[in-house]
Amino acid sequence: MQGALTALGVNEADIKPRAVWILTYGNVPISLAAKAFKAADSAVRPKLVQGALAWAKADTESATFKADYDRQRESAKPKPPQLKGTVDDELALQKAERRKNLDQMKKNLEKMSPEMRKSMEAVVRQSEEQSAKTESDPKMQAMMRQTIEMQRATEEKSYRERLAAFEQRFPADPNILIAAGCRSFWTRAATWTSARSCCPLTEGR
Repeated sequence: MQGALTALGVNEADIKPRAVWILTYGNVPISLAAKAFKAADSAVRPKLVQGALAWAKADTESATFKADYDRQRESAKPKPPQLKGTVDDELALQKAERRKNLDQMKKNLEKMSPEMRKSMEAVVRQSEEQSAKTESDPKMQAMMRQTIEMQRATEEKSYRERLAAFEQRFPADPNILIAAGCRSFWTRAATWTSARSCCPLTEGR
């Protein structure tokens, strides 16, 4: 099979590591073989193409390719939103964070000079009052809940969109991409010659 690529002036070592990338991005690097292909006699050209596609078929059916495809697919898969429990859980975390910040502000007062402490005590009291109002005001709580729910909905929508795009680029079955790549190859190869042959990549897929 290596001879099929050599005849086109292509080194297998340059192509094999890029096989998954070529499939997922739909960019078959036929320019690497363009010079040798154009220089070949018209009667030889179909054989060159068939040889290259036969190599691609053998490579994409190998266990090495499948393992590499699965590894890259898993690595590229979008991660779902990381939720902090339920909405009530997140509200409780926000409440705890506000109280933690207030406690830290009070501790910092002890390290200040009398003059600075006097002015900062007013700030701390104002923060305590604002925090107490936030926790006791039903309207404020409703707004905070709505904000969390909207943020979660936005994150979920974005995740679903990214997941759909991922499934298009990285379907569980790589044969879907292989068939698409074959069609793309023939479309571009048509600029070199009008010769057409059955694409071996799609046989048995």
